[in-house]
Amino acid sequence: MQAIPFRFTVLALVAAAFTPALHAQDGAATASAGEAGAVDVLPQIQVTAERREASLQKTPVSVGVVSGEKVKRQELPLLGDLVGRVAGLSAGGGAASAYSFLFIRGIGTLSPAMPNAVALYLDDVYIPRIHGNGLLASYPDLQRVEVLRGPQDTLYGQNSSAGAIKFISQDPDPQGTNGWVRATAGNHGALGLKGYASSALNPGVLAASLAFATYSDDGYIDAPLLGRKVNRLRTDQFRAKFKLTPGDGLEAVLAIDGTRDRSDSPVATPSNYPGGSPTTTYENRDPSIRRDIAGASLRVSKKLDANTVLKSITAVRGFNDGTYPLLQDGLPTDAYGWLQNNDQKQASQEVQFIGTHNRFTYTIGAIYFREKWQVERPTWTGNASGTSTTYAAAHTWIDNTSYAIYGQTNYRITPELGVTVGARANRDRQDYRNAGYRSNAALEHVSTTYDTGELHQRTSGVTPKVGLDYQWTPVLLTYGTLSRGQKAGSYNPVAASLAVAQVPVNPEKVTTYELGTKFSAFGNRLQVNTSLFYNDFDDYQASISTPTINGVYIPGTVTLNAARAKTYGLEFEASARPTRQLTLNTALTLLQAKFVEFSSAALASTTDYTGNRLAYTPRVTFGLGATYAVPLSSGAALQLNANLRHTGAYFTEIDNSADSRVRAQTLVDAGASYITPDSHWTFALEVKNLFDKSYVVNNNVRPSQGVNSQRYNWPRTVQASVRYDFF
Repeated sequence: MQAIPFRFTVLALVAAAFTPALHAQDGAATASAGEAGAVDVLPQIQVTAERREASLQKTPVSVGVVSGEKVKRQELPLLGDLVGRVAGLSAGGGAASAYSFLFIRGIGTLSPAMPNAVALYLDDVYIPRIHGNGLLASYPDLQRVEVLRGPQDTLYGQNSSAGAIKFISQDPDPQGTNGWVRATAGNHGALGLKGYASSALNPGVLAASLAFATYSDDGYIDAPLLGRKVNRLRTDQFRAKFKLTPGDGLEAVLAIDGTRDRSDSPVATPSNYPGGSPTTTYENRDPSIRRDIAGASLRVSKKLDANTVLKSITAVRGFNDGTYPLLQDGLPTDAYGWLQNNDQKQASQEVQFIGTHNRFTYTIGAIYFREKWQVERPTWTGNASGTSTTYAAAHTWIDNTSYAIYGQTNYRITPELGVTVGARANRDRQDYRNAGYRSNAALEHVSTTYDTGELHQRTSGVTPKVGLDYQWTPVLLTYGTLSRGQKAGSYNPVAASLAVAQVPVNPEKVTTYELGTKFSAFGNRLQVNTSLFYNDFDDYQASISTPTINGVYIPGTVTLNAARAKTYGLEFEASARPTRQLTLNTALTLLQAKFVEFSSAALASTTDYTGNRLAYTPRVTFGLGATYAVPLSSGAALQLNANLRHTGAYFTEIDNSADSRVRAQTLVDAGASYITPDSHWTFALEVKNLFDKSYVVNNNVRPSQGVNSQRYNWPRTVQASVRYDFF
């Protein structure tokens, strides 16, 4: 347990020791880089982490960035594919379009029914639920992904106690016409078609774009009782955008998107059934998802003067599940599992003032958010002998309303020294009702077992932030921040008993201390960013799978406030271009995460997990990527790429039992692309999980139900594609 802090100290000292030497060489390197041209140096990445466009290396916030082109190498990139590319980010739940549990610095949410500690934003529109989030990275017009680590309350609101992930799409080109189309085929029956087109309908005034994607494969797990393979992916997506720039500093962007998901939810394979194997399941229920997602947003900005912008973001979104299966046992009997039927709608209005005046830069905003969500969950629970099965259901109605004002300013005391001060004040209201039912084998309601009636939760809070940053040289920035974050409270939706349904979960609060450095060297051939962080949580919202509470066995996951937890660690990200042809990227995270105190006054008979590691918190996560451009005399371009992703061992449950331990995993992806001399045609081959490694990503051991099942990662996938660019 003590080795990790020692590693943190060593790495921090090494970074500090090398920094002066790197800066000493910057002057000489700059001249040679200038003579060689821009292709010799790394690009200057622009981010909007502080609600304004700025250089990544000049932004005193811990931000990881993945370009859209890197994400789109895979025909259907899922959120889990970002792990290893960005420091501090991990994911759980298996490879699926349905959802992925996301964690930043060891903090996330294990129950898809609860607010997520990692806030998700699609073009500045908040997405409160993780259902369907696995497909947010797969839109063809994705420009980049920004991962903001640590609480982001003063600019992005609550439910970002761990951080925020922003998916930023490309705006239409107001001046011309461009686009591309790509067709893909691969093993496991994979077929895909995606494209993007942008056109200036009235040059300089009105432009429009359309992105579309369709993908399907046959899955990779044999399911003899269903007569097909399962764990398949089948999705259709589109996004249309219209950009109006009539002049006088006015700009409006209307975006409309839709997703149709008919994939399978991840299916388990049993190890306690004759003939069971990692590639065979004996599941007797259809795992098909029937999810539809739609959204629309209108972003309007107006330059009030040369230094001030007024921005409005209006949005509506929603999703509906005809059936959402979560099949846990992989057995031909109803041992353990459930279905979910979700119907969610949301609307939001946000207004921002963004300005720069002399030494001040500031953002002031206000937001209104409203969400209505209904969810029904029929559940089946068997016994170890397989002689009986209990069928039950729960139905929840939730109405969330949130109001908040926020602001953050940076004042330059000197050109080198800046101070940041910010705060957010919020008031939240949740109206909640939960009812339980006995059901029959057809999952039809037979009788009502409980009804909470109308319950109400009212919470409010203020979350401040202070920070200092110092620009030692044009290529070295250091910063330190102290911030508070908050994740909203809630009730347990689709609770399995009245005792659980009636108990409110209080807001989770975190205090974060962070020190970071950002520097470049060798004429911007090398960029290195590091951060040390410490998170102290109060009323940590812990998720416990199938606990026994007040002597009653509870199927599913229960969330409760577990007193205190802490996480601390080091993040290291570096990019290098040692030669004109070679680009290297690496991301390293060292993490400790554990419960400092675990107690629940609201629910009796819960086990004390004080000292245990938090779930899905590997102590080491590492990624290394390389891209090499092979010079060709014909004028064509050949590019080779490879990516290694390593995730250390972790537990999927907070009890840290041997059954919930997932061993360390290392995966390698590789690819090659050939671009014709006229740059119109690109032929590519991408291989994911090159060495066909098989790892358990989730264990499900329930002796009382006779369940011993696992979920595995995807096997090797090979995809060939051809793309045509028109411009």
